[in-house]
Amino acid sequence: MSFDPLDPDYLLSVDKTEENLSLIIKTKPEKAKSKKEPTVKFHMSKELRERLITLKNRQPEENLITTICDRMLKLTRVPQSCINYLGLSNDDFSKISYLNPERIERLKGQKFTEKYIVPRTQVIVHEKREHELVHEDGTKELVENRFQVMIPFGREFFYEKKEIKLVRSKVFDAETNTQHVVYSIPSSIETINRRHYNFKFHNKTLVTTWGFSTIDKWYFRRLKEVTRDSYWDYNLRYHQSIHKILTNLFKDEYSERDKNIFAEQYFKLVVANNKNVQFLIGDGDLFREAYYEANYKKPSNNATLWQSCMRYSSCQNYFELYEELPEVKIAVLYEYNKVVARCLLWEIDGVKYYDRIYYYNDEFFALMENYLENYGYKFMRTSHSAGVNNKYDLSVKLTYSEFLDFGAFPYVDTMRYYYPDLGILTCEEREYTPCYELSDTTGNYENNYDRDPEYTCPHCDREADPDDAVLIDRGPGRGTDSCPSCVEYSEEYQEYILSSSAVFCEFSNSYVLEADVVELIDGENCYSEHLDLRQYENDYGYFVIGHHEYEEADEKYYHPSDPMAPSNLVNAVEEAEEVEETQEVPDLSPPLL
Repeated sequence: MSFDPLDPDYLLSVDKTEENLSLIIKTKPEKAKSKKEPTVKFHMSKELRERLITLKNRQPEENLITTICDRMLKLTRVPQSCINYLGLSNDDFSKISYLNPERIERLKGQKFTEKYIVPRTQVIVHEKREHELVHEDGTKELVENRFQVMIPFGREFFYEKKEIKLVRSKVFDAETNTQHVVYSIPSSIETINRRHYNFKFHNKTLVTTWGFSTIDKWYFRRLKEVTRDSYWDYNLRYHQSIHKILTNLFKDEYSERDKNIFAEQYFKLVVANNKNVQFLIGDGDLFREAYYEANYKKPSNNATLWQSCMRYSSCQNYFELYEELPEVKIAVLYEYNKVVARCLLWEIDGVKYYDRIYYYNDEFFALMENYLENYGYKFMRTSHSAGVNNKYDLSVKLTYSEFLDFGAFPYVDTMRYYYPDLGILTCEEREYTPCYELSDTTGNYENNYDRDPEYTCPHCDREADPDDAVLIDRGPGRGTDSCPSCVEYSEEYQEYILSSSAVFCEFSNSYVLEADVVELIDGENCYSEHLDLRQYENDYGYFVIGHHEYEEADEKYYHPSDPMAPSNLVNAVEEAEEVEETQEVPDLSPPLL
């Protein structure tokens, strides 16, 4: 046996205790092999696959977007612990729906039924009509007759689609303490009219114009039914942004910047596929309509549209400034005639700019931005968040006499500074130059005309640098300057408030005024306008849904230990857990009413 002393896999050792040299060979220990996680087959819905192919084909050349699209489209297997069964989201078209491994295991073998309106579908309408019957003696009597009418669905209902899927949801029946599945009309056909039969769908209700008849009840016949795996049941799926989906699928392979770029392009594709919206640019009365909350899409949420301080009916007479200035218009996005996004448009020196966008959700924000850029508008700010952060120093002419003619003023996001001596309305605050600032929510303006370049903070009596001064927008001290140490910024109001009057609400994750909080049952404070704040019956105090226990009956809330609570209570926390673990319930829904 021969050995190579230069071979790194062997070690030559000489034992000098023996008469002859003995060679002891030692080999390196083998490295432990790392176990690979088992993989499973990857599933993606046909609709999502088609959307990714469309997104890829829209790219002018091979780039980051096409690379990520190819990665997703070519996925055949994923780790067992990874998300799976990707599809479009019914909640928000800018998101993607999916299942985690636990939910996949729980739904194995279960089925559900989808129902579709097709050309052979019929609507059966039960009417009752009242007729006046005159007797021989001259007395009158109302007689009620009942009719049944069958209305077929014609081709004009479907446009490009061959079928219309009904919305499937589960409802809880408090009387029977059971759940059942309900199929309702999708919003896409709520306003379709059929000329020959004079009926339409509106707010999920059938409306007819046949004389003075009243609809007693109505229901569908001959719906198309398709049985599918419960993996694709919308009610049982999770919904997440495309940004987080990429993180789950590919871990740290793509940077935050790369994922943001892909998400922006995906949003713009969603825009092109959403045919239920209307984009409008106008002026005059359109300002009042677009700002008024009664015209917003419901329900209210925490997005910027529903956080606008100018949405109230009391602000409807504040918009004369916008109506009279020729340089400003407004862009509005509607979904089914309800406002879902809006922003001011400015044309200055021949260049078109768009201001901060207020929006209902990310999908409509992306849609609005895409429309505006396609129309040739440039974004005049650096961010859509609160506060003035401009890209350009822009101004429009406005004489002092014209300014004084306005009886009230809106809260202005960007072009908020008016300089009487210069006769301009601008987005830039000029150092030590007296001005009026349009940042008041009550129709007034902040008078900075006589502001002293050097001043003492009135709240702590310390000398303050005017460049660091903060204007208090709300509550005690409103309209006064303060040093930064005496104020807190409220994300809830999107304004500055005095620290001595501020309370931090953990549920809103924001500072709010002490006058605007209520004490909860456990002693914590909560903002009085928080969307999940509720009050127990029988003087048990306030609580927050998702953080405190409660029971519900007849749309009223009761504390679990309330002896005066009715007997037909539903424990909302337990119910939510039961819904998640309940297997598919057969379709026991009554005819649609």
